Amino acid sequence: MGADVNNLTHLTLTYGLARSFVLHQEEADPNFLTNQEKETLLTAALIHDWAEAIVGDLSWMKKLSSGSRGNCRFQKKSVRVLS
Repeated sequence: MGADVNNLTHLTLTYGLARSFVLHQEEADPNFLTNQEKETLLTAALIHDWAEAIVGDLSWMKKLSSGSRGNCRFQKKSVRVLS
């Protein structure tokens, strides 16, 4: 099924896509994204599904339900650690 279905390789795949986007955008318009926007985009690509590496894959519908509150708490704690 590919790298996108494995939570650990999904994060690096997403980072690679984001990095490619940033590089292509820099070529097209070097001033379009600020350095902070680039850093935020790349960091988000790496951490957007951290909780799923621990609790398992959560479908989009599951993320929207009240059952995903633990996932949100984990992500908020992770962002505080990085800040």
